[in-house]
Amino acid sequence: MATIKDIAEKTGLGLATISKYLNGGNVLEKNKIAIEQAIKELNFTVNEFARGLKTNRSKTVGVVIPQLNNVFMTSIITVIEKELRSRGYAIMVCDSTKSEEREQEIIQFLIGKRVDGLIILPAANTCKGLALAVEKQIPVVLIDRMVEQLPKHIDAVLVDNFKASYDSTTYLIEQGHKNIGLIIGPETIYVPKKRKEGYEKALEDNQISMESLPILCSDFTIQGGYDSMMELLKRKEKVTAVFVTNYEMTLGCILALNDSNLEYPKDMSVIGYDSLQLAKALKPNVTIVIQPWEMMGTEAARLLLQRMETEEKKLFDGKVIVLEAKLEHGQSVKQI
Repeated sequence: MATIKDIAEKTGLGLATISKYLNGGNVLEKNKIAIEQAIKELNFTVNEFARGLKTNRSKTVGVVIPQLNNVFMTSIITVIEKELRSRGYAIMVCDSTKSEEREQEIIQFLIGKRVDGLIILPAANTCKGLALAVEKQIPVVLIDRMVEQLPKHIDAVLVDNFKASYDSTTYLIEQGHKNIGLIIGPETIYVPKKRKEGYEKALEDNQISMESLPILCSDFTIQGGYDSMMELLKRKEKVTAVFVTNYEMTLGCILALNDSNLEYPKDMSVIGYDSLQLAKALKPNVTIVIQPWEMMGTEAARLLLQRMETEEKKLFDGKVIVLEAKLEHGQSVKQI
């Protein structure tokens, strides 16, 4: 099996230069080309375990999400993996199954596996494992969700959920709707809480009473969206429009309307969330909030790379990046 000394003999370069390149350092372009050519010809492979012991870096990143069967989350993971892979990092993806206790166990597990950094989509408004990561000086970037009492050295990449909800509800109001239902996730989580606040503020600014308007808390699943829509249809109050705040629940909502022999926007106006492909595939096209998931994944990965490659990991203050969602207009909202 080829060694670093074989590469040195083939290229005529010093061991220090070759070692620097193999460990992610910058070398002259001509030296880089020579080393890569030698690696290819000699079929050289790096002993990642040995390199990790020497450099105290594993070149791996832990990614923790609350559920794998979620289009929004898996889309972000794809972007994160691509961005990190381009810099020589591999990722370990773990599903916390929406459990705070499980999430803490996973973070401890990943730290034990010597990951260089963590990207976490928190299961709830608290994330107990963050304290251990800070103690071990492991860079962390939260994505999509904020937590209470964010530690000083933690970064976050978020979407302006309040504005996305406010704009969507305002659009429904502008089309003449006053009886507007809302289907959100658990209110104990940062994102549904902000989306509810945006909905309520839009109603307040337009002098619409919220007393009789249904706000249904679901669980971000197709079945949850289906059940919530069915409950909405049983209510005595005549709801003319519904705002559904994630992809899976939007799909469940449409299925419920179909099973009830109702049509949108004829019988119910609908604004959904997350999947432009779904919005365009359905007929009529669904008006939908598009989150910048690609930008979220890219920003999270780049921010983490910046932190991991900075020696003084304890000295920086955390940065919070807030991105804006877009309301993509379809034909699922009727003017009344």
